[in-house]
Amino acid sequence: MSIRYPALFLLLAISAFSAVSAAGAGQKHMAVVGDSLATGFYYGLRDAMVRNKVAPLLRRTKGATGLAPVRAYDWIAAARRIKKKDNPGIIVVCLGGNDRQDMFIGKKRLRRFTKSWWAEYRSRVDTFMGILASGDTPVFWVGLPSVRRKNMTRDYANLNAVYETFAEKHGITYLDTHALTAIGKKSLRDKDGIHFTGHGNLVLGRIILRAIQRSMAAGS
Repeated sequence: MSIRYPALFLLLAISAFSAVSAAGAGQKHMAVVGDSLATGFYYGLRDAMVRNKVAPLLRRTKGATGLAPVRAYDWIAAARRIKKKDNPGIIVVCLGGNDRQDMFIGKKRLRRFTKSWWAEYRSRVDTFMGILASGDTPVFWVGLPSVRRKNMTRDYANLNAVYETFAEKHGITYLDTHALTAIGKKSLRDKDGIHFTGHGNLVLGRIILRAIQRSMAAGS
């Protein structure tokens, strides 16, 4: 399932947000997984949860990592550890912001965005999502946002298309974030044009929390 938020909804979320909780989450842990964007969303979720009885929050993020640069950090191995050791009841993911680079399989180099690169990347996304969603764990995948640089936004859109495709395959809820940047609120975006300010992360945290609430309510 994919959830897309129009600009009007986001403007309402910025101006006024009624407290929500993750219905049905109980005391199961909620793990936030991914790169530096996910770290921001973790703090946004944490702040959004302050006045609500929701699942305890775990941060399982690592900046400057992704599914392409496995020499820096192996996210597929990390996913297995998270599932085994943390056994979270809910998982929120944002990953891929650093994946606009060549990949290596042993000594073999796959040039960025070639056919062989995309084939390998899709395989990694498929495997990663399959691990996280195993055992019917609810997973929410936050898509990459539009950013200041047009070529990066284009590449992110292509990556998001892969995430959305495999999210549907694995029963993962995909959250589209592009409408957020379409608002043009400077208070939401960091100076680098990629990450979000504390206020921006709080807005996204509230949106993610509402999506979780709606999903849990629908499944109850």
